[in-house]
Amino acid sequence: MVATSVMKAQVLRGPDRMELETLQVPRPGPGEVLVRVTHCGICGSDVKYYHGSVPLQYPRILGHEIVGVVEADESGRLRPGTRVVVDPMVYCGACAECQDGLTHLCANGRLAGMSADGGFGEYMAVPTGNVYPLPDHVPNSVAVTVQPLTTCVHSQRLVSFFPGDTMVVLGMGVTGLLHAQLARLRGARLVIGVDVATWKRDLVREMGVDEFLEAGSELERVRELTGGRGADVVIDAVGSVPTFARSIELVRPGGQVLVFGTIPATSGELPFYQMYYKEVRVLFSRAHRPDDFRTALRLIERRQVELEPLVTHVLPLARAREALALLEDPRAPRLKVVLEHSV
Repeated sequence: MVATSVMKAQVLRGPDRMELETLQVPRPGPGEVLVRVTHCGICGSDVKYYHGSVPLQYPRILGHEIVGVVEADESGRLRPGTRVVVDPMVYCGACAECQDGLTHLCANGRLAGMSADGGFGEYMAVPTGNVYPLPDHVPNSVAVTVQPLTTCVHSQRLVSFFPGDTMVVLGMGVTGLLHAQLARLRGARLVIGVDVATWKRDLVREMGVDEFLEAGSELERVRELTGGRGADVVIDAVGSVPTFARSIELVRPGGQVLVFGTIPATSGELPFYQMYYKEVRVLFSRAHRPDDFRTALRLIERRQVELEPLVTHVLPLARAREALALLEDPRAPRLKVVLEHSV
């Protein structure tokens, strides 16, 4: 039984126009669970949604890295109070993409925090199949990193990678560090991390990165470390035209570039001749599928990935705009910024 009929939520009503408002608690429909959100991580894509660089329908409640407790589940599958992580991808199951197993590309799909309301509010009604119980040892504030891990798992499934290969990861943020850990689990001989923030140097080495290089001066060192060839795989975890172009320079002939970060730009300069001459295989990935959630949770249950060092700031829901500004400040010593709800 829900103790209240109203909730607080940060409502985005246009680019850079977000305010804390009082709304009705959503009523779960058939096959849905009511989740009381305790924490929601902030992603780089949330910053893009907030500023309007990625189009949304307004009003919208942002947030897709969602953790909470089950408030009500009429199916009886989950007991009230069960700690859960929410899969923000909702798919129809009937379109051609879903029938092909590409549920993350569903023609009728919705993503909480983008095309449906998300976790910057105190309650959510979500499909029963979209909630997963959390391992006991993972605190709610840390569990917001489960969803980013699922996207890294999904994207690395697309990459042909073998033990002994070398990988360069551009951007040592949360997903970059998760990619580095997955590369280590997959048997990488050498994992090279590149970032503008030199304060991350010690942290990244603790999390599976063999060599940390400052962005802008990494090309010669990568060539030196790889016998002049370049890396087998380069992952652009930043998501910009310049880092995509840099990835092409860093990869070996016949290698693979995974563009992981979302690039909202519609034009830009890329080394197309290099892409042709090196016969680079370029991959893009989008979101995740249900099996990626199950894989990510198994890795966490077995303690094969480190999550706790990734969370550096926890702020109350009322300070969401401040949290977004912190995330986009390149000088700030921060990784994952989390909103903590006060219910």
